Amino acid sequence: MKHIHYVIHTRSNSILPLFLGCMIKHGHKLKAFKILCFILIEIRKMTKKNPFLFLQYLIDRTRPLVHYKIKRKGKRINYIPTLITLHHSRMLAIKWILFSSLLRNEQKFKYKLLSELLSLHSHKGYSYKKKKEIYKIVLKNRFR
Repeated sequence: MKHIHYVIHTRSNSILPLFLGCMIKHGHKLKAFKILCFILIEIRKMTKKNPFLFLQYLIDRTRPLVHYKIKRKGKRINYIPTLITLHHSRMLAIKWILFSSLLRNEQKFKYKLLSELLSLHSHKGYSYKKKKEIYKIVLKNRFR
């Protein structure tokens, strides 16, 4: 566990500090860290791949490249497509993954998060559908 702690805090370009920061609720950093360690260990056992690269791959696959802003013009609502930065798109993907894991049926959050990550690997899950939904809205309103 010390090794994982060292890796999380020394890789500045890694997604792990962002993921850990989004997982923290009510200041319980240690609890979020234990859940993240459990997730990384289980990913290593189940997929036989590097869990850091696997998690980064899933987040980069889930992150959107474009988003939309809502502008009101009278009673009409326009959705204006805009490009978003890498950091913002990764944060959106992480938030979608954490929110969609809360909607799952398992007992504990760590199992919910693990099952959501594994379903993302097979192009399923709520967060992947959310990305496709945003792309539909952006493509529908691209010439406004």
